[in-house]
Amino acid sequence: ESLESDVTSIITARNGYIYYVKDSAIYRRSLTDTTEKEVKLSGELKIKTDFFDIDEDFFYFFAEDTTKSTKTSLYRVELKSSSKTPEKMA
Repeated sequence: ESLESDVTSIITARNGYIYYVKDSAIYRRSLTDTTEKEVKLSGELKIKTDFFDIDEDFFYFFAEDTTKSTKTSLYRVELKSSSKTPEKMA
């Protein structure tokens, strides 16, 4: 199995998944289930930095936020959730 050629960077591999950046978005793909499609974790948000964090339950990242003067906010995605919808943290 190989990743698409337009993958910008690989973030990490953890708990049977590989996490990567493609087209200013964050994706994950199963390393054990080849029938599972890639999942976009950043939703419609445009990521802003190369700083990410992951634990057993959440993936954290910074993305563009047009509602703030700093234009960047911290978001997280619950990895065990079926919807994988980003939630604004700060």
